[in-house]
Amino acid sequence: MNDLIVQRSQGEWDLSCAGQTVVTERLLRMIPGPKGRDLSVLERITQSTSKEAKSGECNTTDQAVAPRTIRLSFDGMRYDVPRLFQRR
Repeated sequence: MNDLIVQRSQGEWDLSCAGQTVVTERLLRMIPGPKGRDLSVLERITQSTSKEAKSGECNTTDQAVAPRTIRLSFDGMRYDVPRLFQRR
């Protein structure tokens, strides 16, 4: 399961131009752990904001959040999944 990419996109848009979107991309990799194979999760988030300029053009600005890596440890039976990764 090395290099499996999981992506989520969520946002709001006025059906014309204005809106905000957050794209979360996570890259999963298997790594050695004390009780088997742990999961290393590289998370990248991009926030996009679109708005109409005075000229009438739609301008989009992207802002990348600093990437982070999170380790999901295997306890011999299952992976300990942090709350921030759990479905709400």
